[in-house]
Amino acid sequence: MNPTSYSKAVLYLFAFSILFLYGTNIQAQTIAQRLDSLFTAPGNFESLNGGVLVAEKGKIIYQRSFGFADLEKKKPNTGSASFEIASNTKTFTSTAILQLKEKGRLRLEDPFVKWFPDFPYPAITIRHLLTHTSGLMNDGRLYFYRLRKEPGHMLTNADAIPAIRQFDTVLNFQPGDNFEYCNINYELLALLIEKISGLSYSDYLRKYIFIPAGMTHTRLQMERPEVPDTNLVNNYMTPPGKMFLATLTNIDSIQTPGIKQRIQNFKELVGDGGIISTFADMLRYSEALYAGKLLKPSTLEEAYTANRLNNGKDYEVYGSTRPGTAKLGNIHYGLGWNIHGDTSMGRIVSHGGHYMGIWSGFIRNISKDQTIITYDNTDWSGADLLNRMALDILNNKPIENLLSKRSLARVYGQCLLQKGPDAAFSKLMELKDDTVHYILDGLEVNTLGYQFLGAGYTAQALETFKINTLLSPNSANTYDSYGDALVQSGDKEAAIAMYKKALGMNPKNEEEKQKLQKLLTSPIQK
Repeated sequence: MNPTSYSKAVLYLFAFSILFLYGTNIQAQTIAQRLDSLFTAPGNFESLNGGVLVAEKGKIIYQRSFGFADLEKKKPNTGSASFEIASNTKTFTSTAILQLKEKGRLRLEDPFVKWFPDFPYPAITIRHLLTHTSGLMNDGRLYFYRLRKEPGHMLTNADAIPAIRQFDTVLNFQPGDNFEYCNINYELLALLIEKISGLSYSDYLRKYIFIPAGMTHTRLQMERPEVPDTNLVNNYMTPPGKMFLATLTNIDSIQTPGIKQRIQNFKELVGDGGIISTFADMLRYSEALYAGKLLKPSTLEEAYTANRLNNGKDYEVYGSTRPGTAKLGNIHYGLGWNIHGDTSMGRIVSHGGHYMGIWSGFIRNISKDQTIITYDNTDWSGADLLNRMALDILNNKPIENLLSKRSLARVYGQCLLQKGPDAAFSKLMELKDDTVHYILDGLEVNTLGYQFLGAGYTAQALETFKINTLLSPNSANTYDSYGDALVQSGDKEAAIAMYKKALGMNPKNEEEKQKLQKLLTSPIQK
C-alpha cells in the first residue's frame, strides 16, 4: 500500500470510529431520554417516591431519584440513598447456600433434618426451601401464637423450628407437590448457613459476598452501625387508596400499638429479608454475579433454571393475567430467582422486595448484562410496572403506556373513604369496563382491603373484601381474606362461611383447615 492510500485508510478508519462512537452515544442518549420520559411522565399512576438505576455491562445508562427520603424534613431522595431491599435478600441467601454446595458442604437434595434433628418434617429438602415448594405455612401465622403470649418478644431465626413444632401440621401440601411463596423457608436456610459455616448469617454474607463483590455500604438491618447512616431513607406506610403523599405515615412514628409492635417483633429475623444496601452496591452485586466472582457459571445456570414439581411439570409463580405481566411471559421460580418466560429480549431473572413502607425491585438480563434497580419508600408496588417498561426501553422495544391507566382499586378506595360504600360501588361499576383508562386488578383490591384493615378502617375493609368476592368469585384467596377481616371484626359465623367457601375451592389447604377448625372450636378473640 502506498503512503497516500495508507493515509486515506487511516483517515477512513478514524472517521468510521468517530461515527460508530457517535452513533452508540446517540443510541444511549435516546434510551436515557426514553427512560427519563417514562419515569417523569405525568399520569395517573403517582410519581415514584424513591429512585431508579438502569445499567448495561456495569455502566450506568440512567439514574434518577424522586420525592423525599424524609417527608417531614423535606429531605430529597438521592442516588446515594440506603434502603431496605426486603425480599431481594433471598437472592443473597440462595447465593450463600449455593456457595456451600460448591464447597461440598451440602447437597440440595439433603433433608433439612440432617442438620436439625428436631425439625419435624424429614421429607423437606434444601431444594424445597430454596424453591418455595416445602409446603410450610408462612411465618406470620406460625409466630402469631408465640406473640400473643409474649407481645414484646423479639423474634429471631432460632424461634422458627419451635414455632413449626407447636402445630400438629403446618404443611399446606406435601413437599415438592406445589409452590407457595413462604418467608420461613429462607429463615430456615439462614439457620443452615450458620450451622454449616460456623459464622453468623451477617458475618458469612460480609466475608463471602459483600467483600468479594465490593459492597462497602451494605449491612443487615439488625446491625447498628457505629456512625449513623445519614443516607438511610425513612419508610412510609401507604394510606388506603394512596390518596396524597402528604398523608403518608412514617412507620417510626406509628401510634397504633399493634402495628408498631409487629414491626419491632420481626426486625431481628434474617434470610428472607433484612439487608440494607445502595444502588451502587446492588449494581456491584449484580456485576459480581455476571463475572463469576461469587458462583461458578454452572451453578448460576442451575439457579436460573425453573424448578419442576414432583409430577415433573413446570409451574407458574405469577400468571400472565395480572396487568403488566403478559409481555414478560409467565414467571417461574428457580433457586432464589424469578425466571421470566419471555426470552425475546434475553434471559431475564428478577426478584422483588416488599416490607412495611418499602418496595424494591431487581431485574437482570443475564444474556446482555443489563441491570435495573428500583426502590420506593412509600410502599407502592406499582413501581414494578415501571421496572418492566424500563426493561423494554433498554432493549429498544415499544412499550404499552400503562402510566396512562389509573388503578381502579385506588379510585374505589378513595371514593369509599370520602363518599361511602354506595357511591364507591357505583363508581366501580361505572368505570370497570373502561380498560383504556383504568386497570382493575383483584390482587390490588385485596391489598386495599388489608390496608384498610391494618389502618383501623374495619367497615371499609369488610366492604372492600365483600366487593372483591363479586369481582373475583373463583379465587379462594378472596374468600379467605374476607374471612380474616370478619374474624377481626368479631363476626364468627360469617367468617366460618367464608373459610368453608375457600376450603371448598382448595380442599388441600391445610392452613385454611386450621383456621376453620380454630373458629369452630373456640370463640373469636378480638
